Amino acid sequence: MGAMFRYRPMLATPAPELPTGDWVGEVKWDGVRAAAVVGDGEVHLISRNGNDITVAYPELAGLGAAVVDAVLDGEIVASDERGRPSFERLQQRMHVRDPHAIVRLSEAIPVAYLAFDLLELGGVEQMSRPWRERRARLESLGVGGTHWNTPAVAPADALDSLFALTREQGLEGVVVKRPSSIYEPGRRSTSWRKVKHFTSREFVVGGYELGTRGRSDTIGALLLGAYDGNDLAYCGEVGTRDRRGRAVRAVD
Repeated sequence: MGAMFRYRPMLATPAPELPTGDWVGEVKWDGVRAAAVVGDGEVHLISRNGNDITVAYPELAGLGAAVVDAVLDGEIVASDERGRPSFERLQQRMHVRDPHAIVRLSEAIPVAYLAFDLLELGGVEQMSRPWRERRARLESLGVGGTHWNTPAVAPADALDSLFALTREQGLEGVVVKRPSSIYEPGRRSTSWRKVKHFTSREFVVGGYELGTRGRSDTIGALLLGAYDGNDLAYCGEVGTRDRRGRAVRAVD
């Protein structure tokens, strides 16, 4: 069990646009980052913060029998009715620990584990190897099934096409990686870069609502509107942050 907590995820540096040169690209999945520690026919899923979250995703248990002893890096993803990653749907699974509720939710909102890196294989550390070697070994494991897969990678000459496709499909963006890069656990490295899609629109702040409970003396939400021709239409509320720094989601 000690191996689970040695591997902190390598993180990507935000970038405003796609780089040029020797890079490969992957879809940026809107899910929960997790290491899959596979051994003796079992799998343990470890969150970015080092917590064992295996019990929450029973449909991923079969990964233990499908893959030889290895430590994988990847993302747990739930999809919407159109097959797109949906963090909102995944949130309904993330903190549930009641066994009966977990079984019910695993049927109603199934998840998949998307493996994109290999940290250890057969007890041998792989992080000091370049990405291209880790990727080749990951692909040789044949991580493919109903609830787990190894997503495709776009070469340098297809990055623009991948970026355009993710925008068209309403996905979050892409992560680009240098094929020569080693795995740097716990670091936000410039060898990995994430390029997100952003959309913008102008709104008018028409008012605000006060916060609730201990936030009654602060602004809880702004009331927004937007012009449709000469008419100003109400669009909804947008939250601020509470005193603990937690983001409050907008209410449509």
